[in-house]
Amino acid sequence: MSFYALTFDFFSFKPKTWIEGNQLISRTSFLGQLFRLFSYSKRIVIDKRQKIVSLQKRFFWIFNTERIISFNEINRIDYSYSETITNWSFFLGPTDQLEFFTVSLMLGSLIEEKKVKLWTFWGEGTVMTGFTGVLAGDGLFDLSGNQERRSRDYVSLVKEFTGKSLT
Repeated sequence: MSFYALTFDFFSFKPKTWIEGNQLISRTSFLGQLFRLFSYSKRIVIDKRQKIVSLQKRFFWIFNTERIISFNEINRIDYSYSETITNWSFFLGPTDQLEFFTVSLMLGSLIEEKKVKLWTFWGEGTVMTGFTGVLAGDGLFDLSGNQERRSRDYVSLVKEFTGKSLT
């Protein structure tokens, strides 16, 4: 983009998330399931009262798995960012990108930690190229998704429900 970023919900992929009493519930979005022809879905329930995280997955319509993680097993919460450049200009450098924000639980001791990925929030990112970018052919507006805000909201809720710190 150049001067202005316009953020829209439909330019990002993220889980559907809601709170029911003492539970933070999230599941694969309808669009995410549709793209996989409903052959895969995931549901995560963080129960503040029972002090557990339940990860349920369905593969190929019939295979189901469930993993229960006690809050005592969780060492910390990991929140990471990565990007993939999708458009490059010889004069400007990157002009468009996809952004990935991943929320994971780190289990075990500090010496031998294991990462359990909860969700990756991803979507169209913003690259501000300024006036030079507009003159070089980049658009005046850059369209982006709300994956960053939604991932920050989710990680804040995970911190609140588990009582664990963020790294």
